[in-house]
Amino acid sequence: GTNGQTIFVYAQWTPNTYSITFDGNGGEIAGNGYRMDAEKTYSGSNYDNLGRTYMYTDKLYLSIEAYMSNWSDYAANNQRIISCTEGGGWNIESVQTHNNIEFAIYDYGVDYRSIVTDKTWSSLSSGWHKFELSFDGQYAMCWVDGVFLKSSAKFSSGKIGYNTSNSIFVGAEAGSSSTSPNGSYFVGKIRNIKILNTFKGKCVDFAGTYGTLSTATRNNYSFAGWWTSASGGTQVTSSSTNLTAGNQILYAHWTPNAVTHSVNLRVISPDGKSVTETTLGGTVRVEGYQISGMSSSFKELTRSQTLISASYSVHSGQQFKITAMANQGFVFAGFSTASTPSDVIKNPTSPPINYTSYYSTYNNTYYVYFRQLSGNLLKYDETDKYFYFEDGYYP
Repeated sequence: GTNGQTIFVYAQWTPNTYSITFDGNGGEIAGNGYRMDAEKTYSGSNYDNLGRTYMYTDKLYLSIEAYMSNWSDYAANNQRIISCTEGGGWNIESVQTHNNIEFAIYDYGVDYRSIVTDKTWSSLSSGWHKFELSFDGQYAMCWVDGVFLKSSAKFSSGKIGYNTSNSIFVGAEAGSSSTSPNGSYFVGKIRNIKILNTFKGKCVDFAGTYGTLSTATRNNYSFAGWWTSASGGTQVTSSSTNLTAGNQILYAHWTPNAVTHSVNLRVISPDGKSVTETTLGGTVRVEGYQISGMSSSFKELTRSQTLISASYSVHSGQQFKITAMANQGFVFAGFSTASTPSDVIKNPTSPPINYTSYYSTYNNTYYVYFRQLSGNLLKYDETDKYFYFEDGYYP
């Protein structure tokens, strides 16, 4: 250094940014918006106009499945699966000058943030494929068949910009008109469209906090947060520090909700024309998992029990078992979710005096039917393998 002085020069570092994908792990990303599950064929001239309702600016999740017999035709003929790009908006791009799968999304007041991936249209096998685009307010990200491909540059505006007059078109390229597309018609099939005001992924700096996380939903389960593994792992919250030097997937964890089942014992008269709610016909043994208010794993409804209906809370995703044992003078006639015997499960393949059936754990009411005998003879048909009475009633 000058006059013998020592000068220190310090390196400055910018942390790398990595992508985060939110995996529903049995559930799905939650959000309001447009959903259409039905399958529709597009012949190269027809399209659907979804209007402007679903042009979300702050965050976006687009998911769509499409079918082509030859995906090389998509780029070669400049087709569009879905589009609202014309001086704004977003689409799943096909560019005739290259074969790469591309997504385009407009940074408000700036320009398009195109995502040109390394995956090509011609590499897609004949059949159905799933395409996803997400925007969390900072970055756009894309997936094909559930595999993350690439993210965009960071948005300057923090929001998506749209043309003030165009619409979202399925099966065609949007133009400036809100009532008609600009061509590039799709030839194939489309199903399972979602356009939601939420996001499936985001980008996080190394050693930075995760910030706002997405949300997920699943029938009969409560969301238990985001974790680093599908089972087990470490929970990640908005204040957690990202110390993973690479792209990662966060998995939703779920707690099964308790659901209620009612088991009702009923007796059918000897002539099969009337039903009485009573426990006189037999015993029903209920076995399940984590049954609320019970110290043992099963409960027997017996003749001396005055309560006809009993409810048990069983965790969804598991099963419980009902075993029916007829008393003397009665015969088991079947299980059903119907309160009348018209839909009783007939012709049991095991002896009706001791019959077992498994049920999944959705909320439901089950009826166990016994039939009262009156001296008529119970017979067994060896050919068709079912029990029957001489009077013609089939239990």
